[in-house]
Amino acid sequence: MSYGPNSHLVEEVAEFVRSGRLLAGHRPLREDVWRISDFDEAKELAWEATFGQRELTWTDIREHQMRPVVAATYYLEWYRQADDCMGALLETFFAQVKRRIPVIYRDLIDDVVADLYNIAKARAVLNEPRPFLESLFVIYCAGAWPCGWRGDYPDGQVAAFVPPAQPDSVGA
Repeated sequence: MSYGPNSHLVEEVAEFVRSGRLLAGHRPLREDVWRISDFDEAKELAWEATFGQRELTWTDIREHQMRPVVAATYYLEWYRQADDCMGALLETFFAQVKRRIPVIYRDLIDDVVADLYNIAKARAVLNEPRPFLESLFVIYCAGAWPCGWRGDYPDGQVAAFVPPAQPDSVGA
């Protein structure tokens, strides 16, 4: 499939979704990532907590990072043709993540799919990497889940849940 001039960058994310180890905690994280080992704490950060004086949620922060990507799609003539391929990619990501994510982390499917799709979309649309989104991809590749923020956004650091040893059962 063609995702535009940066298809090779999108394919890197797609390859990870096909074959990477989701939430397996198998590689060390960078020093600038705040590590969390408690799954309930991670879910609270991702879905309930607010960060900084503006009281942004984790979803707010991720949406803020996607604004330039979404805006760029309106001005790129080629993107209209790639949009169908990107929609198919989203469906593929959902099916693959659902099948490969450990059962105990099933609640995270929508967040994981959204993050990985947004990373792929940013790579397709922009000519330069979005450091924030690329840092999320590095966290996923390390087998962790980016789940929140520590500090007053944009100052601070990404929080990531680092799961214990890989659970035995994976999604259905």
